[in-house]
Amino acid sequence: MSDNKNSNNPQSLENNSNIHMYQLPNEDVNEARTGKGFFDRDISKIPCFKPSLLYGIGSALAVTLLTSFFPLKGRLKSPDYGIISFLIVSGGYWPICNYNHNVQNKKIKQLMDAQVAEMNRKEQEKLKMAEELKKQENK
Repeated sequence: MSDNKNSNNPQSLENNSNIHMYQLPNEDVNEARTGKGFFDRDISKIPCFKPSLLYGIGSALAVTLLTSFFPLKGRLKSPDYGIISFLIVSGGYWPICNYNHNVQNKKIKQLMDAQVAEMNRKEQEKLKMAEELKKQENK
């Protein structure tokens, strides 16, 4: 910030020394790996993949067990109900989890921006105080 000759002009984000203090993990879903993962993607980088699969598998097991203990009349057997519940639960949980994940990341970024703005404001105050002291010393 001391590179600026005019302290009233805010510093751009590209040149801001405080902006890179907090790094969020890179969550690029399209990042390809060499032959490992799901469709050549690293599963650990895909947000909400693991919880949606776990909830889907858990619901499929529960529904399969319940329908095998209490059989229903009709064309569908208990594994069919399990597969249907897996598809519904995992497919329904994915967008809910992604929405919550995006909202949380947005709040984190807003908080980080507010912290950077506060740090810049304090640094601007320090520069103004230093300029005032120099002016008083020169008088």
